[in-house]
Amino acid sequence: MVCTGKDEWQTGMSMTVGLPLGIAAELILTKDIQETGVCIPNKPGIYLPLLKGLGDHGISFTEQEKVVTG
Repeated sequence: MVCTGKDEWQTGMSMTVGLPLGIAAELILTKDIQETGVCIPNKPGIYLPLLKGLGDHGISFTEQEKVVTG
């Protein structure tokens, strides 16, 4: 993942930490995530909507082929 910030306030760190939390809060409030208690985001019902929300904000994850030299 490469995420470059927009300016000194919207840094790559703030976007990759703050956005998922805000998106998760919105998904919980709209009942799009219905898990209760303390959960890790390893269930598709949690991480898929979060990834979609991040994608809507221009943050996506792509796999690249690892090149080994030497």
